[in-house]
Amino acid sequence: MTTAYLSIGSNLGDRQRHLPTTPENRQLALSQVTLFGRLTVTGRVIYDGAHNPAGAQQLANELNRWVLRGHVILILGMLADKDTAAIQAALTPLARQVIRLIADNQRATLGETMTQVKQLATAADWIVVAGSFYTIKGVMTHGDLASEHDAFI
Repeated sequence: MTTAYLSIGSNLGDRQRHLPTTPENRQLALSQVTLFGRLTVTGRVIYDGAHNPAGAQQLANELNRWVLRGHVILILGMLADKDTAAIQAALTPLARQVIRLIADNQRATLGETMTQVKQLATAADWIVVAGSFYTIKGVMTHGDLASEHDAFI
């Protein structure tokens, strides 16, 4: 959401410089905001920071809509304060394999996990990284996207 604040902040800055801003301009700025890690697809990897039951259900709905049931290797890493049972209940039925992680600062472990999962994946599989933005960051730190998106997570 930092991007949203920057977009709106830019419009507010325009107002302070006596340049016109309108609700329409603010709406346009918000409509263009993206957040890496919300149904972000890169190759055959889906990143979603779903860390609560509603987010996990939304991700499950999308995976079902994309007809990926049974073709998912799920890397699920959550912080201890989350409703892990509800999140797992929404996501694990869709996966042919689930790898549960503790999302802490052990980024090397997360990066190694992603490397191993890519080796296990078949041509029909999708890798889904979910449960925490910390997990996404840890997986990416040692992966293909580390430099490209590092500033956004």
